[in-house]
Amino acid sequence: MISKKMKFGLLIFAFIIGGVLGFIYPTVMQGITSPIGIGVGLGYFFLSRREQKSKGKKVVTESKGFVIIQMLLAFIIGGAIISLYPLFVQTQ
Repeated sequence: MISKKMKFGLLIFAFIIGGVLGFIYPTVMQGITSPIGIGVGLGYFFLSRREQKSKGKKVVTESKGFVIIQMLLAFIIGGAIISLYPLFVQTQ
């Protein structure tokens, strides 16, 4: 299991990378947000939580690939937010 500090660091890293790529390539980033977003949505649906019954109690755990799905979501959010600035400046 990954620690909360490590998970937060990975999510911030993905957000920053998405932001940098969104600033450098804004039109490309706007184009790839939909396909990656669909994949992330399906990933959340299938990998978000698993329930296991052990001795009458339900134990909810995250799957191993869920951190990667969250990193992709942070990448999309960072890229989409930061890529709006260069696109806005181009239209002025």
